[in-house]
Amino acid sequence: MPLPACLFARAHRCRRFRGEAAFGKDTPLRQTFYGFGVHMRVAWPGVITRLSIAPANAHELHLLAELLELTSGIVIGERNYHSPKTKEESARMGVELLAPYSSKKRDRHPQRSALLSRFRYRIDTVFSQLTGRYSMQSGCGRAICGT
Repeated sequence: MPLPACLFARAHRCRRFRGEAAFGKDTPLRQTFYGFGVHMRVAWPGVITRLSIAPANAHELHLLAELLELTSGIVIGERNYHSPKTKEESARMGVELLAPYSSKKRDRHPQRSALLSRFRYRIDTVFSQLTGRYSMQSGCGRAICGT
């Protein structure tokens, strides 16, 4: 989930978080933003159990070890987490990582991916509550900007 640090038009002049924030892509809005990416681990009933804030251009796979710390069992991720190498690394940590194939067109098991997507629906509702009810995405960009 994106966490803007400054309005996009003022991003090059923004002094706050210089060297820490980065430009990233907000996929649902199809926009580029300047700030951070919020990565979360959500337990089954919808409780956030781990939170990681990284520059917006950091890839999810680089933060996976931090999110899976002190975790065991089965973890469901989105398409960005699909990687055979990462699956092996997480298995060594005692975690079975289930993620849909990275490309929907070339998915060899579309029924499995559809089932995983249904489980992920609960996670998406948590993000919707953070952005809708608490205005996390829309209001915070203006609040923490300092030029």
